[in-house]
Amino acid sequence: MLNTFPGLRHTAPTPAPPPPPPPPPLSEPNQDYSRLVREKAKELEKQIELFEKENAKLQSLCNERNLAIKKLKQDRDEFEKTKQKEIEEFNQMKEDEMKKFKQEKRLFEQHQKQLRDHPDKREREEIEILKKQVEK
Repeated sequence: MLNTFPGLRHTAPTPAPPPPPPPPPLSEPNQDYSRLVREKAKELEKQIELFEKENAKLQSLCNERNLAIKKLKQDRDEFEKTKQKEIEEFNQMKEDEMKKFKQEKRLFEQHQKQLRDHPDKREREEIEILKKQVEK
């Protein structure tokens, strides 16, 4: 629990309550009892104050933790949205590039076919020479 709420660690141990003062010499038993009750009441009031302070500290830490969890969830949701958006953009870009590539490939193949079907000047001359040799 101290790992989750480090603020609960006591920096200095609480001093032990002082020993009760020695009872005064013989007095009325009723007065002694009243004095003991008052001392015990003061002791209990101090413990109540300590409990209330620690309770307030715990409540504060709990609120901080809840706010941190809420912020973490918001950050995670935002990250997931951004991630999804970037994945969609990447896939769209990939698709566009594939279309371009296919178009360029098609154009290149058409160009190659044209080159094969229509020989250049040097090749035409060579063909003519070969035709003439065949005719002879």
